[in-house]
Amino acid sequence: MRRSLIPGLILALLVLAACGDARTPDPDTVADSLAADSTAAPPPIVETGPEAFPAASDPNRPAGSIGDPADAHQVMAKLSEWKIELAPGTIPAGEVTVNLTNAGERAHTIEISSETQGRWRSAPIAPGGVVGLSMPLLPGSYTVASTTPEYAERGMKATLIVR
Repeated sequence: MRRSLIPGLILALLVLAACGDARTPDPDTVADSLAADSTAAPPPIVETGPEAFPAASDPNRPAGSIGDPADAHQVMAKLSEWKIELAPGTIPAGEVTVNLTNAGERAHTIEISSETQGRWRSAPIAPGGVVGLSMPLLPGSYTVASTTPEYAERGMKATLIVR
């Protein structure tokens, strides 16, 4: 009886293999769907830049501003090619607002960092634009520099001392 089942099973397996598995897609159908996808319109281009950042919750603050500037120590940072001027360069520890004004001819993104305290990055600042960064700073030395390495190497960096 076993011998009579084996040829039948082999025949059934061959028929299933020839018909294909219902879960396996037909190669022609897959090729058609890929062709249809390739003719679809490309995804929209997402604009980046200062105008892409949401407005601050306070309408008097520029888009891209972060933190709470109320009662914070104020630092003015004037950006230009290829330098950053800080006033004052030394401040007390606590809540600090760094107001970045781009007086240069190119857009700039600035990072304030400390090896032990972390880092904060501005939104891109268009020429003539202003962005404020507010953050709690502990005593230490902080680097204020362009995020573009070539700009920082050319001198677009400064040191902020927090006491």
